[in-house]
Amino acid sequence: MSYSRGRLRISLNQVSTVVFFGALLVLLLLAFILGRQSGLAAASADPGEVRSGLDQGATTQPHVTPHPGPEPTSQGVRLSEMVPDDYSRPKGLQYLVIQDLVWTRQEAEDIKGFLYSHGINATIERMGRTRTYRIRDTKGFQSDRSEEAKEYKAQIERLGKEYRRRGRYDFVGAWFKPEL
Repeated sequence: MSYSRGRLRISLNQVSTVVFFGALLVLLLLAFILGRQSGLAAASADPGEVRSGLDQGATTQPHVTPHPGPEPTSQGVRLSEMVPDDYSRPKGLQYLVIQDLVWTRQEAEDIKGFLYSHGINATIERMGRTRTYRIRDTKGFQSDRSEEAKEYKAQIERLGKEYRRRGRYDFVGAWFKPEL
């Protein structure tokens, strides 16, 4: 590197170039991970709007029908009232992964309780390689491209904006995963 007459000159050999681009790749990866965790879309939503959206329509496909859970108390919702985490989903349907990369079991249980208190049944899955948790819905859809599935995903994302006020997750990265 040299600076002369108001210009910065950078000269790189082959090894320096590989190191430079490797460091740049690591920085981009780190920015992606931090951006995903921070949930850039933390806009607030009207809780009434979220509730009214969840009350619309139900699918006739085989699944555990979401039912309104008890109102949350200061102690939280009891996990024994919810769908067990080893719930067996019918094969061939698409299920919404509501939140991925949840770092602790306690945070995962808090998300599951929040969803249950809003009429959404979900399970907590332990991810082996990353040692994180995944929150997955129990409501199945024939196609993730159906209008009903798209509306349901939008409703979950609106709920995520409400949850974002209490925690660091916001359900913005929700995606469908087939049960094979």
